[in-house]
Amino acid sequence: MKLVLTLLGVVLLIVAAVYFVLPADQLPSFFPGHEDGVTRMHTKHGMVAGVAGLVLAAGFVSKEPLGLLAAPIGIDLLWQRRFRGLLAFAAPGLAGLALMFAAQWHLTGSYSPYLRVQRRSFESEYPFESQRDFWAEYRGTSFGSWSALGIETTPRMLLYDLGYFVCGRHTGLLPYFPFALFALALYLAGPRDRSQHLLLAAIAAYCLVLLVLRPNNYHGGMGAVGNRYFAGIYPALLFLPGRIAVRRSLVLPFAAAGLWTAAVAAVPLMQLAPAPTLQAHVRAATFQALPLELTLIAKIPGYFLRAWPGGVWVVPKQNFYAEERHPRGVWVRGASRSEVIVVSPVPVERLRFKVYSLSDVNELTLDSGVQRTVVRFDSDAKRQGAPIDLALRLAARNLGFFPDAREEYFYRFVLTSTDGVVPAHREGKSQDTRNLGVFLGFEGPP
Repeated sequence: MKLVLTLLGVVLLIVAAVYFVLPADQLPSFFPGHEDGVTRMHTKHGMVAGVAGLVLAAGFVSKEPLGLLAAPIGIDLLWQRRFRGLLAFAAPGLAGLALMFAAQWHLTGSYSPYLRVQRRSFESEYPFESQRDFWAEYRGTSFGSWSALGIETTPRMLLYDLGYFVCGRHTGLLPYFPFALFALALYLAGPRDRSQHLLLAAIAAYCLVLLVLRPNNYHGGMGAVGNRYFAGIYPALLFLPGRIAVRRSLVLPFAAAGLWTAAVAAVPLMQLAPAPTLQAHVRAATFQALPLELTLIAKIPGYFLRAWPGGVWVVPKQNFYAEERHPRGVWVRGASRSEVIVVSPVPVERLRFKVYSLSDVNELTLDSGVQRTVVRFDSDAKRQGAPIDLALRLAARNLGFFPDAREEYFYRFVLTSTDGVVPAHREGKSQDTRNLGVFLGFEGPP
C-alpha cells in the first residue's frame, strides 16, 4: 500500500514538474492547456487543486479530523463561484479516497485503519527470528475510528484542556510549537483576507474536535512527545499570517524555542536523572514552571499512580522508588523536588503520615499552597519518624480521572528534600545504590 501511494506521488510530481517548467509551445499534446496561456493558467490551478484534494484524502485516511482542512478550500471556491475549480479539487480527492479505502479493505478487511483492526507491530521478536505470526498485537491498546467516537468532554474539562493545549507541560503549543502561537499573533496583527479567516476556522475546528472527542488523550497517547495530533496540522499555519514586517519579531518564538523546545532535542545528549523516560525533558526548570495536565495524568509517561492514604497519589518516577511496592510506605530520592498530585473520590482536608531520614543534615519541605511544613532531621527522634499533618487545598475537581466516580477531587503539594544517603557508599557490604532522601511512612518505619 505504501509503495503504491509512493509511486503515485512520484508520478504526480513528475507530471506537475513537466507541466509547470516547459513553455506552452513545448508541452506534449496530451497536456491540456497547451493551446494558450489563459487556458494553461486555469489548468495549472486545476492541477494544484487536484493534488491538494489527493493530499487531503490521504490525510483523512490517516486521521479523519484532518478532512476539516478541505473546508476552507471548498468554501472559498464556492464563494468565488469557481465551480470548475471545485470539481477539480473534489474529484481527484474523492477518487483517491475510494482507491485507498478499496486497497485497505482488500488488505485488512476494513476500509479504515482504526475500525475493527487491532494495531500490530514487532513487539517481542523480529520476523526473521521466528516462524510464528510475528505481527504481535499491542497489548492493552484501544482502537476505533474517530468517526465512531462520541462527545466525552464536559464544560469543566474543556476549559482546563484549552489552557493545557496552549501551555501544558507535556502537550502545550508554547513549549513544543511556539511558532504556531507566533503565526497566530501575526495573523491577528497583520493584514488578512477571507482565505486566512477560513483557514483559521478549520484549524480551530480541528483542535476543538481533539479536545471534545478525546479530552483525556487529545495529545496522542503515552508515546507522544508534545502533541502528535497537532503536529499533523502544524504546516498549515505557514499560510495563516501575512508578511513579517519586522524581523525583530522573530525574537519571541526563537526565545521560546530556546527555553523549551531545545530541551526536548537535548535530552538524548544529557543525563537529567537516573531514570530516563520519554518525558525526561519535563524535569528541566522551564518545563516545571508550566502547569501539569491534570486531565492527562493517566496518559503521560514518567509518573507512578499509587493508592496511598488520602487517595491515588501521582508521583514522578525519577524521584519516588514506588516500583518497589514497599508494604509500609515509599522512599523518595535525596536532594530532589517533586510535584505530587492526590486524587480522591471524596474530599480530603489533611494528609497525615510520618517521615524518616538517614541523613542528619537533610531538610524536608512540604508546601500545599495553604501550609508550608519544614522538618530538619537534626535529631535522632526526628530521623526515627517525624509526624506530618499537612492541610490541603483543592486544585481541581471532576476531570475524568475515575471513570465511574460521580465526584473526584484533585490536590497538589510540592515535596523537597535537600540531602540523601547512598547505602553502598556508607556501608562497605551494601549493594544498594539508591539515593535515599526521606521515607514516607504510611503504616510504620521502613
